[in-house]
Amino acid sequence: MVITIDGPSGVGKGEVGRRIASKFGYDFIDSGIYYRILTYEVIKRKLNFSDDNQIILFAKFLDFSSYSDDDYLHSNAIDNKVEVIADKPEIRNLINKYIVSIIKGDTVISGRDAGSLIVPNADYKFFLEGSYQERVNRRYKQSIEENSMMDYNTICRNIKERDNYDYNREYGRLMVPYQGIVINTNNLSIDETVKRIFNVVKVNDDGELKR
Repeated sequence: MVITIDGPSGVGKGEVGRRIASKFGYDFIDSGIYYRILTYEVIKRKLNFSDDNQIILFAKFLDFSSYSDDDYLHSNAIDNKVEVIADKPEIRNLINKYIVSIIKGDTVISGRDAGSLIVPNADYKFFLEGSYQERVNRRYKQSIEENSMMDYNTICRNIKERDNYDYNREYGRLMVPYQGIVINTNNLSIDETVKRIFNVVKVNDDGELKR
């Protein structure tokens, strides 16, 4: 079974996806991390962000499996450049194909186009939505808990810019996937959102997950 969880920046899709995967004993894939890995390497190797052919060629031979989701992949330097990488259709196609290739069994995938482009035939497709202000507040609370240096105004600006980019980009635009189930998270905690999804993807009379 494959479950996808899409949504805008700051809505909590990554954490929800991890908890759903843990609850069901599934593998978890955060599709966005691969763009961060590639961005990290482009910066590290001082490649030209404007040279699509160079970056595409480099990405084809990059071993994404050798990286873990560590703090350095969420630095401001990567935040400021990851959109440049993610906006390249050839890169999105390459990373989407890679993600499909590593799905070996029951998996939860979170992202911005997991249900619309990566696995459009997923068994369950969810789209988490939340107001701009609610997502800003959540991201700010998260930054305090993680002792990050990101201030409130920077978070406001980043989410506004990311929304504009995600909803208006030419390829891989953020959207509710076909037959996707929309969950408004404004008045829900992460645990409550997980429970909503669990109640949809529930076990049958034999105690096995519905398929």
